[in-house]
Amino acid sequence: MIEVNLAGLEAFRPYLTEFVGAASKAMSYAMNRVIPGKGRDLYIKDLEAGTAFPPGYLDEARFGVTSLSSPDNLEVHFIARDRPTSLARFINGGGYAGERNVTVTVNPGNSRQLKGSFTVNLPAGNGDGEGSNLGLAIRLKPGQVLRNKKDVGGLVYLAKNVVLLYGASIGQQFAFTEEDDTPQVVDMIADEFYRQFVRLA
Repeated sequence: MIEVNLAGLEAFRPYLTEFVGAASKAMSYAMNRVIPGKGRDLYIKDLEAGTAFPPGYLDEARFGVTSLSSPDNLEVHFIARDRPTSLARFINGGGYAGERNVTVTVNPGNSRQLKGSFTVNLPAGNGDGEGSNLGLAIRLKPGQVLRNKKDVGGLVYLAKNVVLLYGASIGQQFAFTEEDDTPQVVDMIADEFYRQFVRLA
């Protein structure tokens, strides 16, 4: 979870110090309008440019605002799920039970066939942590250990030599884009703040 708090930024300090009432209302309105809207859209655009999340996967529950600001508390809390993402989410064509030597696309435009992999049915909401009943697994050979295997970010053992495969979480991917995108989001909030301040002052 990240916290967006603009009250301490120098650009806004004179307004929040000299015109407390109107400035606080204008800032709260701007944050609550921009961050869940254009700000979130920008974050999603860049996330999807780097990771081939399936359509609709970055929903409000996995990636969105959990609490809005108020004039008395100029903070917005934003969640980016830190649970690893099942590689089954990235199977080309969606996948089906019993598929073998599965091809996945984690990075847009870069597909990889995972030799020895196969899909398995899982209890809904159990095992892969995503509520899906399809998992992507691989059977290890005696003594085989997966280390630094591209596109594989985590393992969960189904049996002694059978593991479910995972990629990075939304939160991990967000960490790569958030630093570059947030200044643009702050600029959007500033533009909206000045409009609202003129209206309220």
